[in-house]
Amino acid sequence: MGETMRTLVSVGLWLVVGLGSGTASATERPDVVLITLDTTRADRLGCYGHEAAHTPHLDALASRGRRYDRAYSPAPLTIPAHAALFTGRTPASLGLTRNDGGLTDEATTLAERFQQAGYHTIASTAASVTSSVWGFGQGFDEYHDDLSMSPIGPAQRPGSQVVDDVLDRDVDGAPRFVWVHLFDAHDPELHRPGSTYDDAVSELDQQVGRLVAAFSSRPTLFVIAGDHGEGLGDHDERTHGMFIYEATQRVPLIVHGPGIGPEVVSEPMSLIDLAPTLLHHLDLTPLPDAEGRVSPGTPPSPVVLEAWALTHRFNLAPHRGVVVGAHKFIDLPTPELYDVVSDPGELRNLARLHPERVEEMRAMLPPARLPSPTRASGDVQLLSSLGYLEPSTGGSASGDPKDHRFLWLALEHADAHVSVGAIDRAIRHLGGVLEKHPDVKEVSVRLAQLLTDDSRAVEAEAVLRDGLVRDPGSVLLKEALVDLHLRSYRFGEAALILEDLARDHPGLPGIHWRAMDALSRTPGSESRALKLGLARMRQAADPQVAGRVGVLYARAGRMDLATPLLELGATAKPPPRDLHWLLARIADQRGDPDRAIQLLQLEVEHHPNNPMGGLALALLLERESRFTEQLAACEAVLGRVDEARIHSTVPSDLRSNQGLGLLWALKARALMSLGRSEEALQAVHAGLNQEDHPALRELRANLLGGP
Repeated sequence: MGETMRTLVSVGLWLVVGLGSGTASATERPDVVLITLDTTRADRLGCYGHEAAHTPHLDALASRGRRYDRAYSPAPLTIPAHAALFTGRTPASLGLTRNDGGLTDEATTLAERFQQAGYHTIASTAASVTSSVWGFGQGFDEYHDDLSMSPIGPAQRPGSQVVDDVLDRDVDGAPRFVWVHLFDAHDPELHRPGSTYDDAVSELDQQVGRLVAAFSSRPTLFVIAGDHGEGLGDHDERTHGMFIYEATQRVPLIVHGPGIGPEVVSEPMSLIDLAPTLLHHLDLTPLPDAEGRVSPGTPPSPVVLEAWALTHRFNLAPHRGVVVGAHKFIDLPTPELYDVVSDPGELRNLARLHPERVEEMRAMLPPARLPSPTRASGDVQLLSSLGYLEPSTGGSASGDPKDHRFLWLALEHADAHVSVGAIDRAIRHLGGVLEKHPDVKEVSVRLAQLLTDDSRAVEAEAVLRDGLVRDPGSVLLKEALVDLHLRSYRFGEAALILEDLARDHPGLPGIHWRAMDALSRTPGSESRALKLGLARMRQAADPQVAGRVGVLYARAGRMDLATPLLELGATAKPPPRDLHWLLARIADQRGDPDRAIQLLQLEVEHHPNNPMGGLALALLLERESRFTEQLAACEAVLGRVDEARIHSTVPSDLRSNQGLGLLWALKARALMSLGRSEEALQAVHAGLNQEDHPALRELRANLLGGP
């Protein structure tokens, strides 16, 4: 029998047996590949009518499978939307309104159901907001989320890298549940200048094509879902998070594979319906407490949409609404009602014409549930880098956002000034806004960041401290002040604030190890760092904290206590600074220099701004007579030092122990060993111009034949 005929017979057998029969064993079930397309609008795919789209792989899956024409994300943010997708529960029931908290152990996930059914479960994610720290790792045998080697920054990695992690994963015949999260459409211009949104969506399509090809040898159910869309200027929203208009809430949803025929589902459905629908189709155990329904197959229910950013950021009324049939209702002080089938751009507010429909749909909206603001993320810079900056404000939220557009437009105008190098205009612009609206903390933080970038740190600190006078408990303002101190190498002041945050908000992700890092770099504060770390270890298993405690024990000479903690810390993503350097020292002492070199290379990869890792690597390579690699290691560190010098931030590690001079000496010695004496002499003179080091003077004497 030919290979093509075998494939046809195999697929036909699946269609005859049926996935809902309950008779298939684990090894007979199809693979399931869930692909979530972050920040992807439905109306920018060819299969949803966008003529300019170049999405052939997605279009092909849609033409042969089931396309949901009116699928909605319950929230315009990555963490709440994905949490809802994986649990079948609304973000409100999970206590999630921002990208600042994650799934807890009490929530049962789709991955756990597949794992219990005998599937080998694999995840590969593209951004910090889908890393395992947010609880998305529940139920996965493998979770690939290491951003430390990303070529496009600390917050995300390209789809090609994400897909690479799940290819060729042979698991001895067991069916596979694979989740792939692609982030390329999220603000594509940020890391790919000149790239358009349609270009980024086309890149997503290419990665989908790679996955389809890779899983073609077995019956596979492909599920493609957007987590939310992108404003692209609709209703004055460039990105997403504030509103629940169609641009950010209507998402692509395509299912293709065994048991699924060509079909278009036109009824409104929510991402919370996806898990119940998928489990029903595969005859797997339903999720407990799921609020979603099977679609199609059960009567439609109101689709609830919520966006709380306007409240968190500007103390305005949240965007909350419901979709029923052709109508969308948004519950605001001035209510909005749209026929989104005939008016997908939501340009004609019908609320005044149909007050009875407004009241009918308002009654369908569940009571608002805004969780405590203490679940903040603890990482202002990271969320800022992804376009998320959502501080919590106190008081009642009542203003209609339609009357306060100037607040978020002011931030966008400031960013536009910065993009063309007019930072002074941006500062003046935000200063004027803050003078009129001193309680909007996001404006304070952004203004402080711009002042710091403009070497006006004193003014930046004054802005933040003025905000803290108004709101002494603001986590956002405190963390912004921490970032300011760290950029100025004021570790002691940063540590004091971080210690307070760790005490008052112990649930903030990363707050304990950030506090430990600041204390560890504050002279005389190592014991406080150790005390904080040990207290945290008694509360929760945290490889980041364990690794840092191991580093502190190693510095104190307690290698018996340090070694197992260092090994545990090596599993953290990313591992703590100096951890691999210390493990390298242990390996070298055990007589394994090759392993020591590998560990030092990991230190340099994960912490390229830690010059001592590069210095130690160069020294060990010299001892092992690996001179070409020694030269490369020296040049890499010196290149980063030159870059830091431009910003007046040459690492104190090098300044305090004449490490800079030693680096130049190591470079010169490598050149001498490679027979490049003239270049070696040039390196000696360059080094002496920066630091008077005895090793450099000795080399100069040897090369010149005199003192």
